[in-house]
Amino acid sequence: MEALSKFLSQNTTLIVAIIGLIGTLYTAYVGFRKYLDEKRSRNYEETIKQLFSINKSERLAAVATLGVYIESSLVYSHFISAVRFVKNLFQSKYYQKNSITILLNCIYTELDYDVLNAICSVLTQDRKNKEIQYIVDKLISINKNFFIQDYPLKGRLDYAKSILETGKNGITDKQSAVDIILNEQILNQIKEKNKVLSEYTERYNELSLHQQVSTDFLFMYLSEMSKIDETKHINLVFFQNVFNYGQFSRCNLRKCSIIKTALSVCTLIHIKIENLDLIEDSVFTFSALNNCLFKGGSIVNSLFDKMNLTHTVFENITFRNTYFFGSNLAYSEFTKVTGLEPIHFYKADYSKTKFDENFRIKLEAELPLITDDVFTDYVKNSTLTDQRKEELLRSLSEVNENT
Repeated sequence: MEALSKFLSQNTTLIVAIIGLIGTLYTAYVGFRKYLDEKRSRNYEETIKQLFSINKSERLAAVATLGVYIESSLVYSHFISAVRFVKNLFQSKYYQKNSITILLNCIYTELDYDVLNAICSVLTQDRKNKEIQYIVDKLISINKNFFIQDYPLKGRLDYAKSILETGKNGITDKQSAVDIILNEQILNQIKEKNKVLSEYTERYNELSLHQQVSTDFLFMYLSEMSKIDETKHINLVFFQNVFNYGQFSRCNLRKCSIIKTALSVCTLIHIKIENLDLIEDSVFTFSALNNCLFKGGSIVNSLFDKMNLTHTVFENITFRNTYFFGSNLAYSEFTKVTGLEPIHFYKADYSKTKFDENFRIKLEAELPLITDDVFTDYVKNSTLTDQRKEELLRSLSEVNENT
């Protein structure tokens, strides 16, 4: 202690100078950090504005700039601690998370597929499990939001059409003074109603485009992440989604549920669901499945009708009231499955399909005895929802009309 006291008394001036220097350096650091934060904030705000510009080049540039704010854990995990310090100094987690959310929100408005591809490329940079799940959940939610808007907007459109037709029916051919005045009033009303109808039609068509974009983007993102084996921890839950006309290929999913969801007129190629939880009250009408796998879980009250299922495997599945009506099942397999009945394959082409031997014998014995009336009664008394019953019986009528 005496030595320390002696040192301090002999070097007071030096110590004061060092303390002053430290204070000066810290003040400079704080000022420099504040300057960088303010500059970064201004640049960030400007980038966000460009992201919603009508100019495509500006939107593409903004997407690329936001990509700078999204770190890749695969890159930073190899950096030394000193570099981590620099990263934390100049790169805020706030911007990283916000950039992901803002890019995802662009799906609500963006219709240009070049910009969408750029956004997808940027989002695939972040490979943390939590962020991947967040992105997938957000994309599913966006698609569902469009689905929720569809029904009321379609109702308004249909109502506007009916009101317009009612107005047209009120026009008379009589030429009395009163009738001429009434006709003129009706024509003015029709003109206004036409404007409303045009507005609803435009909004509905735009909604359909955005719904398709949300489908395409989700499938594109999942396919890209599957290429680098980053879908293994994702838990996909589709509930009240509409993915009609989607193109989905080469994706391995570890866990998936599909409930009250439409995947009609889709093309699914090399989709592997190794731990299927549940498919319930969902429809795949007119879709094409090639080299797909559904393993484990249950498929309940769903329609796989008028489809092409080639080289597709259903393994260890518990079926209940699920129909493959009118479908082509070439080279597909049903292995260790339960709950299927011959009537579920009414008017399907199963000649090249692999079943358990006992079920094939039952199928070939009972199916030729089933008629349209028997099938119709069976469907009407089934546990399908009223909507699914209507869709399936409509398929029966369409098949009969084309034969």
